[in-house]
Amino acid sequence: MASVAPRMLRASYEEDPHDVVLAARVSRSFVLKGWCGCGRGARGGGGPGIDGAQYLDSRSGLAGHEVDVACDVCSQGDTATLIDQLVSTDHLAVVLILGDLAYPNGAASDFQSFYAPAWGRPEILRISHPVPGNHEYATGSPKDYFDYFNGAGGGSGPAGPRDQGYYSFDLGSWHIIGLNTSDECQFVDCGQTSAQHDWLVADLAAHPSLCTLAFWHHPRYQAGTATGELTAVGPLWDALYLAGVDIVLNGHEHGYQQLSPLDDTGKLDLGGGIRTFVVGTGGGDFDTTFGGPRLSDLEASILGTHGLLELTLSPSSFQWQFITVDGSKPSAASGSELCH
Repeated sequence: MASVAPRMLRASYEEDPHDVVLAARVSRSFVLKGWCGCGRGARGGGGPGIDGAQYLDSRSGLAGHEVDVACDVCSQGDTATLIDQLVSTDHLAVVLILGDLAYPNGAASDFQSFYAPAWGRPEILRISHPVPGNHEYATGSPKDYFDYFNGAGGGSGPAGPRDQGYYSFDLGSWHIIGLNTSDECQFVDCGQTSAQHDWLVADLAAHPSLCTLAFWHHPRYQAGTATGELTAVGPLWDALYLAGVDIVLNGHEHGYQQLSPLDDTGKLDLGGGIRTFVVGTGGGDFDTTFGGPRLSDLEASILGTHGLLELTLSPSSFQWQFITVDGSKPSAASGSELCH
């Protein structure tokens, strides 16, 4: 695996599949502790097995996790235990879930059997902000996904408006955007003339924050070869790049990847590019290798161990650290950077 060290970084290594969740802490003057209301209702329903904030003291957390989390033989229990630990020790404020939450089909029975006993525990569910992956659309409808997070028949909630699945909220001084690539943008369009693209452009214009993070399931750019890059999400990436977004979190590929900042053509851009983390280490098996045109931009990768990416979000910068389920913190998979 290649290692590159642009600007203020120390990062690189690989983790396992399952779309990942990020854990982040908001530090200093923008501290979020406990949970982030973010204008959304309480979590609804029980669920399947995986894949308005308060300003308090100087510690807070935004948790992000990977995709491909829960199934009959997955390790979602181990990563859920790690989240519990980080909620207690690091005061995580949010858990971002990157899709493919419940195998095999994102059905209500999958959520109840696999997701609910682990990532669906109340202390995790109440701070969770999900986006769907292709498995949530395996039956042609994401009904059970929305029922689980928004409540049965609920029109909106933590998973965003029903049948849209894209939404945004503020976390301290950061603006957080969840997007929906469904099954490679087949069910929810990602194109330049789509409703989702129009909403995103308007949302970015309405929230000109110094620091912005976006998360969705399928990577636009990555070095994993199991699933490749999704060109259909390009218009969304382009809008984010033009707006100066700092971080993108993806899942789908089963492993951990940390990429150098890239522009709207996938080229290295240390001054204004978007830094991508692919976190597919929430509980599923590993199935990737690395190669392709983005291999030279792969700063760190991790395979064969489940874990979480923890982000510490400050008013004008961010730090990251991948943490394995046994508590290890690989120095290659850590770093810090200023917002654009």
